[in-house]
Amino acid sequence: MSRRLRRPARGLGHGWKLRTDRPRARAREDPGRRCADREAPRSCGEQSGNARRARDSRLAAPTAGRECGAPPGRATAQARWHLRGPGNSRRRRDVSNVAKQQIVFVSGLSGSGKTTAMAALEDLSFYCVDNLPVQLVPQFLALCTKASSSIDKIALALDARERDFLGRFPEVVTELRGQAASVDVVFLDCSDEVLERRYRETRRVHPLSPEGSVRAGIERERVLLSEVVGLADLRIDTTPLNVHQLKDTIVRHVSGDARQTVVNLLSFGFRHGTPAAVELLFDVRFLPNPYFEESLREGTGREREVADYVLDSERGAAFYDRLRAFVEYLLPLYDEEGKAYVTIGVGCTGGRHRSVAIAEAMGDQLRRLGREVSVSHRDVERPL
Repeated sequence: MSRRLRRPARGLGHGWKLRTDRPRARAREDPGRRCADREAPRSCGEQSGNARRARDSRLAAPTAGRECGAPPGRATAQARWHLRGPGNSRRRRDVSNVAKQQIVFVSGLSGSGKTTAMAALEDLSFYCVDNLPVQLVPQFLALCTKASSSIDKIALALDARERDFLGRFPEVVTELRGQAASVDVVFLDCSDEVLERRYRETRRVHPLSPEGSVRAGIERERVLLSEVVGLADLRIDTTPLNVHQLKDTIVRHVSGDARQTVVNLLSFGFRHGTPAAVELLFDVRFLPNPYFEESLREGTGREREVADYVLDSERGAAFYDRLRAFVEYLLPLYDEEGKAYVTIGVGCTGGRHRSVAIAEAMGDQLRRLGREVSVSHRDVERPL
């Protein structure tokens, strides 16, 4: 007996089936068997039981004659060798399942905290995958719907090292959102100085500058990822955050926790560049500058004498009162919007005196109101 795979006629919606020549040969030899074969679909439909009734009626009709008209045991053998092809009905079912998935893409600068973010998502029962080629994302998500226990919470970490990432990623995100899937894009940013320090501490080389300087790799990566930033639903500047604060921010954004917005206050000096990711930025270079007081020059805004010099001045007191009222007005509105965190930048010339004093005072005030606050000073340790 010869066995071969026969492809069904186009438009029937069948997969591949293994069939034999012997039943047809016998039917040609015996006219009575041909008649029995013609009548088989009706009798087969009555004898099929629950298994056949559960089938799609459109698929059952064309196969009933072949399977039921065969000799005893033939239908079982054919079912055992049945191979399902990629029909349109299966493709539509995959789309509907993808629509039920919660998908989080994590991207950002190397060293900004993607590993920490993925660990936080794993704690939320997400199935986490690092550095999956972006062209394989649709196939991977489809496979997740076909798993024995469907995977509906998926986190994918992608970065600029993947060659097709920049060209294909916007297209993939748009396609998934068109299928009504829940898609979040989280982008992690960080200041160049902190990234360089992290690389020095871990003694690792930058992936985009294996033989060059870390700063050159960071600058190149910023250019490559500039378009991805625009797709982000959540952009986090990890410069002032520790590991626990970053995890908490990720968890609250993804889980939809309605807790209060976390406030990050960041002081800096305009001389050393403006922070990349801040929601609110205040320039306090109009305030009296302790730098020109010889007794205060070597100090910082964290010291009482320097802070009093700034805040007790007429301009300093008036500005701080208005700033405090403005921030206290905004934060409840951010709470209502479910904003996970807000970074408030305060800048002066060198980032050592005035901006530090204002940020410290604002942090103390918000803590008294029961807010979760972190205060960091990017440039306070720089030489004068």
